[in-house]
Amino acid sequence: ADVAAFPYKSILTSGSMLLSLTFGTPAILPDVGMTREVLGDGEGGRVYDPREPDALSQAIVSSLNQSDDVRTAAANKARAIRWTGMTQIFKELSRR
Repeated sequence: ADVAAFPYKSILTSGSMLLSLTFGTPAILPDVGMTREVLGDGEGGRVYDPREPDALSQAIVSSLNQSDDVRTAAANKARAIRWTGMTQIFKELSRR
């Protein structure tokens, strides 16, 4: 796959997102839950505003026009994620 798009309406975390990153497939997710904290600023994928009607389709088109560097970034992001880091993200989100 060139990208993995997840049109969730609500999400805290996503095993599917982590799996796609593991395969070096950039993930596209709504900017809810911990998706921004995991993906950072375009490292391995992107987030979109789920309140905007065309945001998902625009994110897909934009992602398809990116270089192969984002695939490498996705795989690197998956290798860098550790459960201890995920636990810290959960703690920070619960304080909001």
